[in-house]
Amino acid sequence: MSDTYFPKAPPAHTTLNPGFYDGLRAEDALSDAPGIPSRYVGNGFLELFIPYLPEEDDKAIEALCPGLGIARTAGLTLEGAVTIQENRSGINADSILLCMGAIHQVFVNDSLIAGPKFRFYAHPQRQDNGLFTVLDVQYLPRGEHRLRVDSRRIRQDSLVWVEVAHVPFWKE
Repeated sequence: MSDTYFPKAPPAHTTLNPGFYDGLRAEDALSDAPGIPSRYVGNGFLELFIPYLPEEDDKAIEALCPGLGIARTAGLTLEGAVTIQENRSGINADSILLCMGAIHQVFVNDSLIAGPKFRFYAHPQRQDNGLFTVLDVQYLPRGEHRLRVDSRRIRQDSLVWVEVAHVPFWKE
């Protein structure tokens, strides 16, 4: 028997991707997609983690905030090992956080969440750095809802919004 009617690559808004949920992802599985702890929200607050993807995010940050100083630098030693050094002179972590947050938009059921309060976060399960916020979704009725994350990306020398995650969740 074949899967005649099951699409080989269904559209993102029609799938349930275990990589979006900490509780469904294997402990050793890495994910570069935004995620939430569970498909179910029971307390009216929805935690969201957006991983920092230097290859994509750094270009967007540099385009959006050209005068922003860097937080860390990497260099090679004589033995070939990479060393990371904190670059503390003139770095304003608040400015970096604001600019990193400005390259992301968060939507719940197609409504833009105005000014989510992002914080730097080292995700313990993913072992990844990124941004973390808690969204108040108490106002939502019980049932299925959609979380969407768009991020700014450089495409053909332009800064554009790209949908990076479409995450269904259920409010109890």
